[in-house]
Amino acid sequence: MFNPFVPFTKQLLDAMLAKNKKYFVRQTCQRGMPLQDASVKGAFIFTHYDSEKEAIVHYDGLKKDTYRFLYDATIPEHLERLNIAGNNPEPYRIFAAVARPGWEEEAKKHLLEKVKYFTEHKLSWKPSRADGVNLKLYIQFGQLFAEIRLHNQKIKVNLEEIEKL
Repeated sequence: MFNPFVPFTKQLLDAMLAKNKKYFVRQTCQRGMPLQDASVKGAFIFTHYDSEKEAIVHYDGLKKDTYRFLYDATIPEHLERLNIAGNNPEPYRIFAAVARPGWEEEAKKHLLEKVKYFTEHKLSWKPSRADGVNLKLYIQFGQLFAEIRLHNQKIKVNLEEIEKL
């Protein structure tokens, strides 16, 4: 799976805290699991919020994720745990819901054939060679999503649905 996320570091945590990001939602990140490295026990992604209400909405959407956790950086125990996560302790991989520069173009190149297959076989859209299928990628709630457009048709889908084809 394509992984555009940057590692969650202590420096990044400090920068987020300085920008009044007090709430962090931890969830499992399958994109962060290396395919052939059995030494990695798990991968997680931390999404930052300045609004507790937004963080709770995200957290509540993760009911099936047994590793979900809502951190409040104003609670000393939570801040301590965030600082530990910022050191990326072995045997875990920890990411921030922040993408590295140029990730969208890199992903589009990587996914070109799968997007074409998805639009033709899963959506039954029949673009001609002259038609351009517009693909926009974005991060929401610690996940990657694709918005695909062709003429007046539009669909939003979790990128995993396209990648698994």
